[in-house]
Amino acid sequence: MSTIDIRPSSIEGIKRLAKTISKRDNIKHAKALDEASRVSGFANFQHARRSLADEPLEIQALKYPIYVSTYWRDGKTRAAGRETIRVLVSKPLDELVKPTQYRHAHKLGRFRRYASDHVVEDYRPDSAGTALARTCGAARVLQFMDITGLRPSGARVEPRRGRDSRLPGRDHGSAWYDPSAKHHVAADEPYAASMPSKIEEREAWARQNNWSLAKPLWKGMYYPEGGSELYLLADTVKGYSLDGIIRALATAPPPTVPDNCERVVFDSNGSFATPGERADDARKVAAGARSADLPANGAALRDDADPLPDLCQAAHPGPGQVAVAKAVRFAGSESA
Repeated sequence: MSTIDIRPSSIEGIKRLAKTISKRDNIKHAKALDEASRVSGFANFQHARRSLADEPLEIQALKYPIYVSTYWRDGKTRAAGRETIRVLVSKPLDELVKPTQYRHAHKLGRFRRYASDHVVEDYRPDSAGTALARTCGAARVLQFMDITGLRPSGARVEPRRGRDSRLPGRDHGSAWYDPSAKHHVAADEPYAASMPSKIEEREAWARQNNWSLAKPLWKGMYYPEGGSELYLLADTVKGYSLDGIIRALATAPPPTVPDNCERVVFDSNGSFATPGERADDARKVAAGARSADLPANGAALRDDADPLPDLCQAAHPGPGQVAVAKAVRFAGSESA
C-alpha cells in the first residue's frame, strides 16, 4: 500500500500526507493540505480541521470579521436607519466571494462589496426588523461558503432528463460549485412542514437519477428561524461525495438569525465605519488619489447615506451586540 493510499484520521496525519503530496506533485503546501484532506474524506483542509476538532486555540482566534448592512426607510412615517451585523469567518471577504458571484449567491444577491470587510444591500426595506432579517440572510450565505468551501454558481444543477429531472418538492433552490472537486452541488431549502409527504418520492428520485440527497444538521440559509431546512444534492455518477461537506456543517456554528446575530450598535453622534473602510481610506489618502479611486457606487452610498437608527442604544448594548462607543462618521452621512 502506497503512502497516498493511506486515509489519515487526524490533523497531524493529514499534514504528514500533505508533505508527501507536495513533494510528489511539486505543488504548494496549502494546496497539498486540501488534497490530503480530500483523500481523508473531507472537502478541504478547513473542513478537516472543523470536523476533527483539532484546531489550536491560536488558530481559532484568527477570524476575519465581515460587516453586513441594510438601510431601511418607512415611507409612511419617514423614519429611516441602518442595520449592521458582524459575522466571523476564516478568510477575508474577497477570498470567499468574487464581485461577479454576488448575483448568484442566494440571499447575498442584492448586496455588493462596499469595502474589504463590508457588504451593503442595494434594496431598502421599510422597517428595521425586515432590514435586520435581510442582513442575517446574507450573513448565513457567507457562513455557508466559509464552512463548505462552495462558491455561488449560475448553473442549472439537476439531471438532464426533461420535466422529470426536478427534485419533488424542491423550493428556494440555489446552485453552488466545489472548486476543489470541480463539481456542482445544489441546495434545496423547503419548509419542514411540507416534507413528510415528499420523503419517499424524493428518495426514489435520488436513486433513479444516481444522485446523492443529504440533509445536514446545519439549518440552512433561506429562513431557518421560520421553519425552512437545508438539503444538498449532487450527481454521484463520477464518484463525487457530499460526506465532507455534511461533516463540516455538522460541527459549524449555528446559522445567523436575528435572535443570535452580533449587531453593531452606533452612538448617537455618528455612524460607523468598519476597520476595512478606514484602512481602505487610509490607503487612498496615502496614494493621494482618494477622489479618483472611489468607485461610483461607493461614492453614491456615502453621499446618500441614511441617518442612523434612533432606536440603537449604544449605552446599553444587548446580548450579542457590538458596542461602538466612538464610531467614525461616514463622509457626508447627514440626515436625508
